[in-house]
Amino acid sequence: MSNILFLDTARVKRDTPIQGNVEDSVVIPYIIMSQDTHIQQLTGTTLYKKLLADIAAESLTGNYKDLVDDYLIPCLVQWTFYEVLPFINFKITNKSIVKGTSEYSSEIDLGELKYIRNATRDMAEFYSNRLRGYLKEYSNLFPEYLTNNGLDKLQPKKRATFFGGVYTGRANDSHNYGLGISTKII
Repeated sequence: MSNILFLDTARVKRDTPIQGNVEDSVVIPYIIMSQDTHIQQLTGTTLYKKLLADIAAESLTGNYKDLVDDYLIPCLVQWTFYEVLPFINFKITNKSIVKGTSEYSSEIDLGELKYIRNATRDMAEFYSNRLRGYLKEYSNLFPEYLTNNGLDKLQPKKRATFFGGVYTGRANDSHNYGLGISTKII
């Protein structure tokens, strides 16, 4: 089922700043990676596999189609953009990793790339929270979301986790520099 995609590269290019001249072969691995990691983590393995099977059989309808079209695809677009962003300008050859350049463009520095990537991650997390909230609110419509049993299956990630870029240290960490900051690891 790893060859089944929830969306095509045209949708990713339409909904992100990725230009149409970027080869599909550059984007497709990141669609697969994003749906296997981020989307499966949000839906759980059972619902994830059901959606892929319905897409493969061309039988995606009703609430499941609404879920995919209105919540899953926008989320997947943003995670794909986030994942492809650092690598879109590089090619791995049998001699080395090469960077593409153009005489009419200039490269961004690492700080600018980090800024763009952080903004992209924020957008992807927004759509993840939308998808998560919808699944929690309407879980009765998706029995696979609630019956995701087995050690070989990812359980749906039902709580949002954010990284704000600030590490405060542990409560007993001597490096909190007397700021009175304490954290509790759960």
